[in-house]
Amino acid sequence: MPPHAPFLPPEPYMQMFDSSEKLTTLKAQLTRIQEIRKYLSEFKRFPADIVILRARYDEFIRFCDEQFKDFIMRLDKGNRLKNTVVILSSDHGESFEHNYFLHAGGHLYEQVTSIPLIIKEPSQTDGRIINDLVEQIDIPATILELAGIEKPPWMEGRSLYPLLRGKKLSSIPVLSMAFPENPDHGAKITKGTIAVWKGDYKLIHYLEEDRSLLFNLREDPDELNNLFDKEPEIANRLLSLIRLNLEKANERIQKGE
Repeated sequence: MPPHAPFLPPEPYMQMFDSSEKLTTLKAQLTRIQEIRKYLSEFKRFPADIVILRARYDEFIRFCDEQFKDFIMRLDKGNRLKNTVVILSSDHGESFEHNYFLHAGGHLYEQVTSIPLIIKEPSQTDGRIINDLVEQIDIPATILELAGIEKPPWMEGRSLYPLLRGKKLSSIPVLSMAFPENPDHGAKITKGTIAVWKGDYKLIHYLEEDRSLLFNLREDPDELNNLFDKEPEIANRLLSLIRLNLEKANERIQKGE
């Protein structure tokens, strides 16, 4: 589960990024986390504690980084990296802004959705950064192509293999979803949040409230300036993409696919 809350890395990582003695125990963190969640609408009521908890989270990530390093070194020592593809990713991030704490709930701000994806091929020594927008659903297709296995027709997502070879993939919208309040499988999706990214823009749509937020991430990476009413053409285009994909998903659900 690391680095999920509570953020309690062992020494020497604890207090690495914040030297104070505050929020260094399980009891202290659980108490404060419960209080912050209780008064979430008054998020700024706990500014100092939020800063410290963010530091504890970073310390926990630093601990996890070291464990992953140890894992890679063990593979290398056993001469296993020569025929091994290593992929590092995560399921979500944690939020300490936007009156939104940690990751539970229906928000899809960048703090939660922007996650690492690192792919190392056998005997690869050089690395580079690829800035294309991709989805977690692309990882299985990528693994299959790296292994020389044909992708089955029912599998969603697309292989990122061309990007690893310095080629380009066509630009397509990228989607993310949070559906914590929906009933079990077989029922239409009517609650939750869907986000879509295309180019510099990102739109977050709340299904129950029928409310949307539009951000230009290049100019506003912290998602502070809602452009939904200021740029209606882009907003409606992205909102139509969300509604179209939701309609297709609900059709498949009703067919039992």
